[in-house]
Amino acid sequence: MLAASPHDVAQVVWPRLASRTQLPCSEEEFLAVSGAAPASGDSRRKYHRFHLREQAVLRYAAGTFAVYTKDVSRMGMGVMVPEQLFPCDEFELLMPGEQWISLIVRRCRRVQEECYDVGAEFAAGILNPGRYKQMIQHVGL
Repeated sequence: MLAASPHDVAQVVWPRLASRTQLPCSEEEFLAVSGAAPASGDSRRKYHRFHLREQAVLRYAAGTFAVYTKDVSRMGMGVMVPEQLFPCDEFELLMPGEQWISLIVRRCRRVQEECYDVGAEFAAGILNPGRYKQMIQHVGL
């Protein structure tokens, strides 16, 4: 099991992980997106999403990976991962400034080789407004 502090994610842990997500665009382009995510007209979402683009560390039964967070709502998160995950898989995510967060996979879509777009719900349930605000504020939203 990987022992890491939230402050070590980008500088220490992330660069050392061999298995990492290969984004379909440049890292700079991916990380530059911020603010509220646009809602589609046919969306059935209960909670609005905000872009939360950061490097993160994902650990689950098959190993530990360098990943990118995509977006967050009070119900869950979007994460770009290098391997296929399956619905009901549980994993933990470490982002800068956060503690390990437990999530459960709800969907996984292949974008390209070594890049899967995963939608996951928080294992502990819906975030309270204060915790959600704290999560999105540390990236300047």
